[in-house]
Amino acid sequence: MRAPLVWLALGAMVFAGCAKEPEGLDTPESALHDLQADVYLVSNIQGPPVAKDGNGYISRLAPDGGMQRYWIQGGRDGVTLHAPKGMALVGDVLWVADIDTLRRFDRTTGKPLGDVGIAGATFLNDVSAAPDGTVYCTDSGLDASFGPTGTDAIWKVGKDNQPVALARGAELGQPNGLVALSTGVYYVSWRDGTFCLVDGTGFRTVLATAPQAQLDGLVRLDSTPPSWLATSWLGSCVYRFDMQGGCTPLGIRLEQPADLGYDAKRRRLLVPARTGSSCCSSEVSAFLAARGATVGAGVTVTMVTSVRAATKEQTETKTRPETQLAPPWNVIVHDDPVTLMTYVTKVFMQVFGYSQDKANRLMQEVHKEGRSIVWTGAREQAEIYAQKLQAHHLLTSLEVVDA
Repeated sequence: MRAPLVWLALGAMVFAGCAKEPEGLDTPESALHDLQADVYLVSNIQGPPVAKDGNGYISRLAPDGGMQRYWIQGGRDGVTLHAPKGMALVGDVLWVADIDTLRRFDRTTGKPLGDVGIAGATFLNDVSAAPDGTVYCTDSGLDASFGPTGTDAIWKVGKDNQPVALARGAELGQPNGLVALSTGVYYVSWRDGTFCLVDGTGFRTVLATAPQAQLDGLVRLDSTPPSWLATSWLGSCVYRFDMQGGCTPLGIRLEQPADLGYDAKRRRLLVPARTGSSCCSSEVSAFLAARGATVGAGVTVTMVTSVRAATKEQTETKTRPETQLAPPWNVIVHDDPVTLMTYVTKVFMQVFGYSQDKANRLMQEVHKEGRSIVWTGAREQAEIYAQKLQAHHLLTSLEVVDA
């Protein structure tokens, strides 16, 4: 059995004890679950997406319905914040994309810790941190009317806080949401609607293309197999990408869904989305919850039916699996009637670094047996290998190794 994923569209809330702060959000753009503090961080543009107006802010929302609207606010306490978008946490530092600058704040207090400017950037968008602490950020190359500026890029910032372009150019398709893993950077594109992988050398592989473009946020759910979810403005939905190049919309319509986040603790998908409601003359969203797609094994699931003060929650409990060591995965190549055997051998040598003898033996096994297990190991690396093989037009699948 699979458990329902909770959808949460970010919008207006009341924070008990903060009567001076009016209810609502202003053009909520990105959502991030701070697991350590167990709060949701929401960036608010409050105005045009590239205006240096100094009025952007970041809110802290409690999962049970509380809100601190102006946790970090431009123009207050030495904070500069214009049009904040994507966010990422590295240790005790919160990184925030702000037009042409990556801003750093204390994770606990919100105190500014300094900036990393990126010369020539026009629309810094999503931010993600790799396991080693390297920060990656997309420049979508857009202007205020979402027209192209030609600055499309994926930037990386190491411990020296110096930005370096991992990849750049119009072929990136106006990169938007991204997820950084130890084996590469995954991203979705605004212009082309593609789901791509960029490796450490900057080489790009297109993994899938969505039916509708204008893709915004991207998250990876650690299910079995992993799920990749991306929001689409043009499709008014959330798409799920699979390892075989497929893309399907999930069962809920959302107008202009932005950079989504994920609360793995409660299995909540956090989607900033406009609904046309308003509060205090500001553009806000209504906090909604709906049963949507099914992702992953059975867990304890909290279904939120109202998110204003004194929220009443309905809880469905399913059996939570016992914690186990992650099993290894097989990468399998299947025979096809058109690919030359010499080509398959060369691909095995290039992708895995195998000797010619080993690559040829595996190729012969594919040809004679119809399939061959060409690599076994951790799931994340298996995904990377499968995608590289598919990029070379080899029929490839993954399977978990039975205990």
